[in-house]
Amino acid sequence: MLETGVSLVDCERILVEKFQKVKFIGEIELSSEDIRKLTSFITTELDRDPRRGLRLLR
Repeated sequence: MLETGVSLVDCERILVEKFQKVKFIGEIELSSEDIRKLTSFITTELDRDPRRGLRLLR
C-alpha cells in the first residue's frame, strides 16, 4: 500500500486517504514492508531532531 511513499509525509497522505474509506481501522492491511518503511521513516525523523520528530507524530 505504501510502495509509492518516499517520505513520512507521503505515507501519511496515503494512509489518510485510505482511512477516509473505511469504518474500522482493522480494514486497512499493512504489509510487513509497509511497517518496515514507516518504522524507518519515523526512526529517521526522531534521530535527526527528536523534538521535531515527536511533533510530527502528534
